Amino acid sequence: MKQKVVQIIAPCWDNKGDRLMIDSLYQELGERYYLPTPFWNMVPADKFWGPVNFFKMSLLGGKRFFQTLRHGKPSVFLDASGYQLGDPWVKLSLALSMRLNFYQYYKKKGVKLIMLPQSMGPFNEPLVASNAAGILQLADLIFVRCEESRQHALSIGCPESKLFLAPDYSNLVCPPPPSSPSRWADVVCIVPSVRMLDKTPAKLKDHYIDAIKYYIELIHQKGLTPCFLVHQEEDLQLAISINNTLNEKIMMLDPEPQEAKQILGACHTVIASRFHSIVSSLSQATPCIGTGWTHKYQSLFRDYESEQYLFSRFDSKDAIVESFEQIINEENRILLKKTLQRKAEDNRQRTREMYAKLIETIES
Repeated sequence: MKQKVVQIIAPCWDNKGDRLMIDSLYQELGERYYLPTPFWNMVPADKFWGPVNFFKMSLLGGKRFFQTLRHGKPSVFLDASGYQLGDPWVKLSLALSMRLNFYQYYKKKGVKLIMLPQSMGPFNEPLVASNAAGILQLADLIFVRCEESRQHALSIGCPESKLFLAPDYSNLVCPPPPSSPSRWADVVCIVPSVRMLDKTPAKLKDHYIDAIKYYIELIHQKGLTPCFLVHQEEDLQLAISINNTLNEKIMMLDPEPQEAKQILGACHTVIASRFHSIVSSLSQATPCIGTGWTHKYQSLFRDYESEQYLFSRFDSKDAIVESFEQIINEENRILLKKTLQRKAEDNRQRTREMYAKLIETIES
């Protein structure tokens, strides 16, 4: 009997978090269904309309064409866009309008649409709200990562019966431990993000960069080893530019997604501004100081009962010192790791339940 064809839509290739989510889908669904090459966006969002992106997407489109000839057309779409429905992404409105039209066309042909766990909202921009409302009305099943996203979805008329809470599903991807764990025992990984510069108030920009530099200074003072770990292509230049201002340059890493998760699970501590780098840290019980620019960060730390480690006081050196002292204090770390281990398993169980609900919907 032929396997059902389930098509993954909307991940971004240059985002390690998106690739970890896709690894999770192949891991959990790959034996049950045929999953063609995803509809990847091959570049950062701000370069979406560039010729390079369309050339690479066309090549993948050709590959999917031959996969369709062999395995048949999709009966289900899985929307794997981690966070694209909301006011911060107003510049993607045209692309989302096109996606809405795409979904409308295939819904008429009987293709199911499932929105995988993602963040949503707010929806104060009329075009953003209109596109999101249209997509959510078409969906057969919608998973959101947090209660705030659920409320934002309800605010634009999403039927409550379709909405379910589920964590980010990359938490089920478990890379093997590194071959030399001792190499990372004293390493503090710093994961910067350009979103902290272009999605936050202008006055925060210099404070954010200065805060990272001060954290690096504190790491050195404690006899630990700071290291930049790049979690998305567009953050590489930011890490390089900060590194160039340091008196003593630090190690820089830009590994493949599962290797990045492996390192984040083995290192001493993480200071991160990328959502999925924080998921990879907390889900492996690595103590983590997080910084964020939207509600999904507060919800993520709440999921791991670690809200006190989400940092926002970038203009206060005293606050930076206090946050760092708190997370490297051995007594605090023992309690924190126990909490993270417990909540990590809770969240993995919630993800397994999400997959069960997803499969039930595909099969119904």
